[in-house]
Amino acid sequence: MFVDPTVFRLLGETNQNESKGFVREYILSHNSIMTYVKLLLYVVIAICMELAYRRYILKIIKLGNINILTFVLFSICLCYGAYSCKAYLDYIKLLMNSDTVDYDHGYYPAMDWYSRFLYSPCIVLASNGHFKIAVQSSLAVEKVTSSVHMNDSLNIVFVIGESYIKSHAHFYGHYLNTTPILSKEKEKGNLYVYNDAVSPFNYTSTALRNMLSCNSIGHSEKWYNYPYFPLLFKRAGYDVYFWDNQHEWGVGEVCVFSLNQYLHDECLSKETYTKTNAASFEFDGQLVEDFKKKVVLSRPNNFIMFHLLGQHFKADMRFPHTKEFIHFTTDSIKRNETWLNKEKLQLIADYENATYYNDFVLGQILNVFRDKNAVLIYVSDHGEEVYDYRDHLGRTYGKIDKLQLTYQYDIPFVIWCSDKFKQKYHDVVTAINESTNKPFMSDNMCHLFFHLGAIQTAFYHEDRDLLSPKYKCEKRLISESEIEYNSIN
Repeated sequence: MFVDPTVFRLLGETNQNESKGFVREYILSHNSIMTYVKLLLYVVIAICMELAYRRYILKIIKLGNINILTFVLFSICLCYGAYSCKAYLDYIKLLMNSDTVDYDHGYYPAMDWYSRFLYSPCIVLASNGHFKIAVQSSLAVEKVTSSVHMNDSLNIVFVIGESYIKSHAHFYGHYLNTTPILSKEKEKGNLYVYNDAVSPFNYTSTALRNMLSCNSIGHSEKWYNYPYFPLLFKRAGYDVYFWDNQHEWGVGEVCVFSLNQYLHDECLSKETYTKTNAASFEFDGQLVEDFKKKVVLSRPNNFIMFHLLGQHFKADMRFPHTKEFIHFTTDSIKRNETWLNKEKLQLIADYENATYYNDFVLGQILNVFRDKNAVLIYVSDHGEEVYDYRDHLGRTYGKIDKLQLTYQYDIPFVIWCSDKFKQKYHDVVTAINESTNKPFMSDNMCHLFFHLGAIQTAFYHEDRDLLSPKYKCEKRLISESEIEYNSIN
């Protein structure tokens, strides 16, 4: 990656555990070692050029043999520099006047490396104003209504996964049975699997901000100008619970521009959540157990959110290393590409085990609501790569090709309905079943939830509701650019 606002944002949003995982995974990778070698080579070349300059070029200049050439080159550089200075007027405006700057489009007044470096932290800090606007946009919403009768006892569960590669799910056709629980639910007819869902971003913070706000990227709407949709459920009479396993409570863990500043803003939290978790856990199963201990669903209508660690790297840190969950080994990976050595096969096996454990966690959540009138939606924030088609682990930024899009932006998306829900809402279940092949982008998620919860609000758009016969998929723009998903795929 170039040093740009995304780098500074990711640095600010990371925490100690993520940093340790990153260092363990990348510090001694092949690409890192090659970078060290190149850096050493550049240093040697620079030293040699400096010595040559002092020994030979200075003598030539002193002899006056190239005074005219020096003057011409200096004049050209001076004129070009003066012309380029107009770009820095934008930097001055940024530093002097801007409280909110949209940096997701990757616009830079000047493109040289040093200018980008100076520009990036300034623009990220300036974007802090977006969070203030976002909170104000949410709190300004008047009370909305719900047409769900209180005696329906409806439970809507939203589970947000992390770094889930769609093609590693058995219910999407993966050769390893990484999802025995969800695959069984699919066979029983309770799980509906969506085949064409994508995320607009391949990093968590921006993907979730657009997923949880009522904006649409395809309609050029900014997330911070629209309300946080769980707040609308609260104002419609639902109890709202949020169990977040990515909420870091330590001092200094999250900078001012992180996702948590939005999701856990003091005023927004007070207005939105009935109850939240008081601690994060090493494994997602512990988060679910904590929810079961701390929460008694006392009201008829409930909206429950879980934000999981999922398969976030390092994958071997995402599941208990017990016999039950070390289900796959290097021998399970039936691949023979030339770049795959034993170490990389182990990393793939770790990811398969993390996916297997994620399925177990989802099964634990399903068991909480299995005997209730409940509907559950699971979607991942983005995908990942684990040596799937090339010698690469993680995510990349910049130019996007078809395979990168498939692994990093295609996301698993399923809806599970309890037996009671299927009995009470035949029309909704039929609409769910008929929508599984429709193209969808996760920034329009709120309209699906408004439909399920019968939320009446001005922010609901029937043509963006996946379950509506009037649904129309607009442009699915990747990274808020002019790149349309279907034009690449």
